[in-house]
Amino acid sequence: MKETQNIESNLSNTYMTVKEFSQLTSTPIDTLKHYDRIDLLKPALVGDNGYRYYLPQQANILTRILFGSRANITLKEIKQTIINDDPSATMEQYLHVRKNISKQIQELRAIQKTINSLEFFYQLTQTQPLEELFTVTTEDWCCLVSPNQPMPKGEALATNIANKLYLKGYKNGEWPHYQLGCYFTPLDLALHKFDKVNYYLKIDYPDWYESSDIVNVPGGEYLCVLTKTSEKDINSSVHVLLKELEKNKQATVGNVYAQLAVNNFVSNDRDKYYTIVMVKKSNKRHSK
Repeated sequence: MKETQNIESNLSNTYMTVKEFSQLTSTPIDTLKHYDRIDLLKPALVGDNGYRYYLPQQANILTRILFGSRANITLKEIKQTIINDDPSATMEQYLHVRKNISKQIQELRAIQKTINSLEFFYQLTQTQPLEELFTVTTEDWCCLVSPNQPMPKGEALATNIANKLYLKGYKNGEWPHYQLGCYFTPLDLALHKFDKVNYYLKIDYPDWYESSDIVNVPGGEYLCVLTKTSEKDINSSVHVLLKELEKNKQATVGNVYAQLAVNNFVSNDRDKYYTIVMVKKSNKRHSK
């Protein structure tokens, strides 16, 4: 009887019950039992009563398992690295994980920026009247551009051209900043000639592309109008902007950019789409 009490006393002083080990490591008991079943983390001792007992230092192995799991390493791979106990191989595995995480972070940031843009332009459609001039302030941004080409006849052709640019922007398997549109040059505006067009795609990593394919768009105050013409008739939207600029005697500089302010990311119903046309404001007054 005394010998049994001594064994129990030693267990309580040296080992931890599965419940105690669970509390110490903030790991569910069911998870510990699962790791036991797959021989990933066995208890240090199983008593005659079938109870599992752990040593406090086993928390180090558990930390490694939990870290690997959070880093999206499979339990099978974690088990093998623990068995092999090769620091170089383990470090190489972690560096591979870091590389994947960096790519995921880039993609998540791009998605976040897309949502920010969708929110910004959607809010404009809720607060700004149609076909009336208003001003927004933007930061500098970069875009991937298509060659200047004849204005396509028909909405489907225009979509195909823009989609090719979008797919080109989908570089290294990363999500591009989804902001497709087209632009017209100052000469196009001066001549009121819109038979040719350049498409653009806003991008977040210009260093991924050839410099000849990139246009830097300066930030600042941009004069804008909203229309309901969608992509069906960009010319009409541009003419609305020009009419408002003339009415307000407002001079501009640079290209005119046209894009969907509300697009298929927000609604499948094309009747709910909006087009925003914008051009950088000049400090000079318009004169004729």
